[in-house]
Amino acid sequence: AFSIDVVTHRKIPRVGPPLQDKKPSLVILATHSPYGTEFTKGAITLAVACAHQGIATRVVFIEEGVYTLSGQDSPAGMLPGCDLQSIIETTSRMDNLEYFVYTPSSQERGIAGNALMKGVCPIHPNKLGQVLLLPPPGVDVDQQRILAF
Repeated sequence: AFSIDVVTHRKIPRVGPPLQDKKPSLVILATHSPYGTEFTKGAITLAVACAHQGIATRVVFIEEGVYTLSGQDSPAGMLPGCDLQSIIETTSRMDNLEYFVYTPSSQERGIAGNALMKGVCPIHPNKLGQVLLLPPPGVDVDQQRILAF
């Protein structure tokens, strides 16, 4: 986990509440395959909880985490609506929450773009850098926190 100071160059004075009252944005990197451990479920649960509390939150499925979006790893006997894909689909419409999948990771694992879920935006290396280093558009904060699960 780490925190990045966001450098902003303002030419006009800022009007509004002090920045220390603003909540830093959050990026969660989901790096583990689903269902083998609780890492991915924990990442999604934390993201939903933070978004519900008004924190701008983005989840990036990267490396083994891209298997979460393929829908092929659901365990037998899972109650309908309780699998990770259903949770992602339901929460992808929440305010303050965005889901991304790192395209090189999905391509390396043979997961085609059309096999991925709706509501999850594919991103390339340049966009990943922007997600990690810059807060979401319209969010005025001085810091962004990044957690890897």
